[in-house]
Amino acid sequence: MIILRLSLLVLLLFSPTLFATQLFENHLRVASYNTFNGPNDVEDYADFLIIFRHIRAQEQHGAADVLDILTLSESDSGSLNRINELLDTEYPKSYASIVSSADGGGDRTAIIYNASRLTLLEETILSTALTHHIVRGRFHIDGFETQDFYVYSIHLKSGSSSSDRTERLLELQLLLADAATLPHSRILFAGDFNFISNTEPGWAELTNDNAFHDTADAVGDWRDNPLFKDVHSQNPRTNMDDRLDFHLASSAFVDADGLELITGTFRVIGNNGTHLLGEGIETGNGAPIELLQALVQFSDHLPIVSDFNVVSSKEKPPQGATFSLFFQGNAELLMISVLFVLLLARRMFN
Repeated sequence: MIILRLSLLVLLLFSPTLFATQLFENHLRVASYNTFNGPNDVEDYADFLIIFRHIRAQEQHGAADVLDILTLSESDSGSLNRINELLDTEYPKSYASIVSSADGGGDRTAIIYNASRLTLLEETILSTALTHHIVRGRFHIDGFETQDFYVYSIHLKSGSSSSDRTERLLELQLLLADAATLPHSRILFAGDFNFISNTEPGWAELTNDNAFHDTADAVGDWRDNPLFKDVHSQNPRTNMDDRLDFHLASSAFVDADGLELITGTFRVIGNNGTHLLGEGIETGNGAPIELLQALVQFSDHLPIVSDFNVVSSKEKPPQGATFSLFFQGNAELLMISVLFVLLLARRMFN
């Protein structure tokens, strides 16, 4: 009888581990930011930390996630290095980066990634016939066998004229042609697209036949339209009326297997749609005033974030990590589970 009771106790203690092995979720947080070539001074550093502490604190599925991928547009070597250092200081992780060559105006695109969880398998710089040079990275999620994915840090031609829209179309055709050569189909285009509305030919080029999906699921005529205030990302300082920043994910991110978009997680930091259309983001209540002020001071764009996770019967978490990962970010659940087992043990052996 004692042996039976001990067996039941062990089963109860480790049943969360067995459950987590069957349904394992591993979150991946992706952010994109046109940083206006910052940070450059002490004030910029303080604003940046306020912004990214907020991104870190946001919860999905009951747990806050560290930042795993940050794509940058309108960056440069100096500001990129400073962001890398700030993230290493703020997050208990190790960050690395890849960066494009400089375009004609001296700007670069970049990808900063969490090297504690992701392995960079390859990097490519695309520059021919592009207004801004694009960096592409192929990443592997450590501990998984088949979850390689690609990220393009996007910065397309700005402007609202017919020729600007045509130029964006041509740039996207080049990027899609490049993506078509890749051996894996899980591809994320992330950054500053400078789209005005979904009537642009470039938008159609991306989304025809559901090739790429808007992670915000907010398709329409975005400019100066109150229906889309909560996805506007430019300009937080004076005139919030444009949606220029996007996460566009290939269909492999929404096929219910492997690395998947968590529906409804796209957000524009500091923007909940309560600001006055055509005025600064501080006219709304989408965040504490400290954060709103930091966003206004740091850049003329707002950062965007989408969350993904890995849920697949084909994938297993890193060996020995299941129990700790199940309780990660759930201290209350761990305490309740331990107390329950101890009380049950007391009853069983009394």
